[in-house]
Amino acid sequence: MENPVDGLVPDFSIFGGEFTQWWQKLYVALLAIVIVILIANLVLGILRMGAANTGGHPQQQAEARQGAVQAVIALILVASIGTLVGAIFVIVG
Repeated sequence: MENPVDGLVPDFSIFGGEFTQWWQKLYVALLAIVIVILIANLVLGILRMGAANTGGHPQQQAEARQGAVQAVIALILVASIGTLVGAIFVIVG
């Protein structure tokens, strides 16, 4: 049996140029908001690390460090989302 969806590629231009521009602008705006939130979260984590370090609270310092590391990892993943999606499409083919 032959695969009925073989060679079909998503095409957003079917809805028109205005729709394509709209969803691309929405995507970029959401991405920018997420990046700003992650950067703020990273800065807050670093500030919490410093406050816990000067206050002599090792448990709070470890928790703040973990939060900062998670913010860095999330920021890297969000910043490279285009590359990740492109790689998935290349692999899937």
